[in-house]
Amino acid sequence: MSGKFFRKPEPKESDLVPPGQRLANGFPVLTYGDAPQITTDNWEFRVWGLAKAKTFNWSDFMAMPQHDFTKDFHCVTRWSKLDVQWTGIVSDLLFVICYLLFVRV
Repeated sequence: MSGKFFRKPEPKESDLVPPGQRLANGFPVLTYGDAPQITTDNWEFRVWGLAKAKTFNWSDFMAMPQHDFTKDFHCVTRWSKLDVQWTGIVSDLLFVICYLLFVRV
């Protein structure tokens, strides 16, 4: 599958990519079978465990402050994508909302 979808990192990129990884030419979608069809009306994000239990719906998430940032993505299936642009909420905000308890081991 190398060549069409993945390439070996250039020397200037080698420090940015973990050993054995290839760079993706696009953003691969690896799936098995049909993807479930979920509407934003039915979407939920639940937090529980060492936190105050809370369920967020799509509107709750969209009402939170959105942040844009650029980060590299490294997949366990041995491919990387550099400088991926992301938009979303910062996880620290969820920690505050749910009073997430940090446990040191």
